[in-house]
Amino acid sequence: MRFARLLLFVGLATATPALAAESGGIRELYVAPTISFFQWEEQGGGARLLREEGPLFGVAGGIRVELLRAASGQALILSGVTELYGGVVSYDGQTQSVTPNKDKRPFTTDVGYVGGRGGIDLGWTIPLRTSRFGPLVGLEYRAWMRDLQGGSARDSNGVPFQVSGSTEFWQNVTLRLGLRWNEIPLGGGWSAFGEGGAVYPFYTSNQVDVPDYGTLTITPEGEWSPRGELGVRNKSFRFAVTYEGLRFGRSPTVKGYYQPDSSGDLVVFSVGYCFR
Repeated sequence: MRFARLLLFVGLATATPALAAESGGIRELYVAPTISFFQWEEQGGGARLLREEGPLFGVAGGIRVELLRAASGQALILSGVTELYGGVVSYDGQTQSVTPNKDKRPFTTDVGYVGGRGGIDLGWTIPLRTSRFGPLVGLEYRAWMRDLQGGSARDSNGVPFQVSGSTEFWQNVTLRLGLRWNEIPLGGGWSAFGEGGAVYPFYTSNQVDVPDYGTLTITPEGEWSPRGELGVRNKSFRFAVTYEGLRFGRSPTVKGYYQPDSSGDLVVFSVGYCFR
């Protein structure tokens, strides 16, 4: 049931612009395989506690619909985007314990990720010669499963010991603000597009499965993070690179557990087919 809300939001992010298209014109409709270069770090006490990095693979889809157009050529655009992804990345960190002064040892393993996102936004576009430019505001729901694999580490005497794995389920809802520039002519049937702005996760939760306590829900503090996209397209194909930052402050402590200051970076490359 953890991903039920994700599937619901993904459906809404796809269906809302599609339903709006009945009363307006579809400006863009595409599907695209994606490869993301992902990095995640956690900080505590002025030091890095862990780093995860590696590729994630997925598929995304997007739609833009013109809801209305003024006599001046300005227009209200509704956009929707969905993506599902997964992969295995490397983990370089340390063992964890809620026992005070417990010796923490270096630990490396793998982390499996499965997740997705769905978002919608409204943008007001202004004609700028033959291109269109303007502000946007939107909402996005993102959820992902983080499965830290168990393994072995060595204590201060060099004796190996077993380290248990853990599973986390993250979800957040973010506000997105930015500026978008579309339909920039390049010649030969190609055009460029770009977007820049910031996201703020105003709701974030991390459900951690802990053997001794069951499932604990931790609530990291969301922080403003940058987001941007650049790409080109023609009638049939769309190429884009997207950057999105994930920034969270330290959470309150729950039964000895807390989420430290955390940051993530996603650089996503997509090669899509355009239906419109």
